[in-house]
Amino acid sequence: MTDSAITTRWGILATGGIAKLFTMDLLLDSKTRGVSDIVHEVVAIGSSSSVESAQRFAKDVGAPGAKCYGTYGDLAKDLNVDIIYVASPHSHHYHNVKMCLENGKNVLCEKPFTMNAKQAMALANLSREKKVFLMEATWIRFFPLTMRIQEIIQSGAIGRVQRVFADHGRELIDQNTPSSSRFVDMNLGAGGFVDLGLYSLTWAFLPLYHWKPNGERRSPSVAGSMILNEQYGFDEHSTAVLTWKDAVAVATSSVTSTSDRIEDGAVGPATKIIGTKGIITIPSPSYRPVEFSLHVDEAVTKFRFPIPGHGMFWEADSAARCLARGELENKIMPLDETIEVLRVMDQLREIGGLNYPESIEVVD
Repeated sequence: MTDSAITTRWGILATGGIAKLFTMDLLLDSKTRGVSDIVHEVVAIGSSSSVESAQRFAKDVGAPGAKCYGTYGDLAKDLNVDIIYVASPHSHHYHNVKMCLENGKNVLCEKPFTMNAKQAMALANLSREKKVFLMEATWIRFFPLTMRIQEIIQSGAIGRVQRVFADHGRELIDQNTPSSSRFVDMNLGAGGFVDLGLYSLTWAFLPLYHWKPNGERRSPSVAGSMILNEQYGFDEHSTAVLTWKDAVAVATSSVTSTSDRIEDGAVGPATKIIGTKGIITIPSPSYRPVEFSLHVDEAVTKFRFPIPGHGMFWEADSAARCLARGELENKIMPLDETIEVLRVMDQLREIGGLNYPESIEVVD
């Protein structure tokens, strides 16, 4: 670690599984991923239930020195916190992030950012008004693997991208899943598309939107379908068809079936990016890939990117660098693009008839 390393002091809002993965990644020695300019410190943890819950979390993740709070509001007022990672259920993101921003805190919010584009726009406007940093934690955008795919596509190696097929299916529910599960409870934003479908949409948006020059970025037209659960109303399977002037993407998601297994335990491609000169295939899982293949003519080149941890530290490193530079948004995951993806989600939800309680959709 160099003398000029940036120290970023984190507050963790919520104590569930995703918060644990993120925090443990923060506390890994950054040298294991070849990073020497960033130091992360976890200085505060907030639980919505009790101080004891936050204390147990601090012990589990190895952050014994963190200040523990029994409310999110107390965490947001901690003057020693540089940035808060919001890891509550996505049904609660809007109100939790809003509260942090109103207290002048920089925020990295777990994906999906909000329940709809209207909420995201309101938070983006508030962050700009308060002049604080705000970013959606779409972690796969920050993987070295993703950066390498970007380099290949922008070099013209596979020509102009014409089609993308991206799938994220997991067996997360069955007949024994309790009604309190976040994948079943509509009050917690249940279903696959809003949560899991973001990964499929990300792999579509990267080559067909984000990696294009600013002047060439266009909103796609949206078609598709959903199969809704008869008992609860959430989407079990969703298919989004995104059409641009010269390209199309199909993004699918499921909470009852997986595409990871093909035969004999083999892992198949979750994503195909098809260009006029070649193809890139990315094996499952689409939310944490460690390899991809480049197919040009008869040649196949394989690229492998092992992850020394879970992989959430890269987005944290990038957010920390933004803070050090005084930037209020991250160019890799800009707020306008978060809103654009949510607009696509809103359109498919309308097509599929996927409706959530007003209490988690509201903007106030």
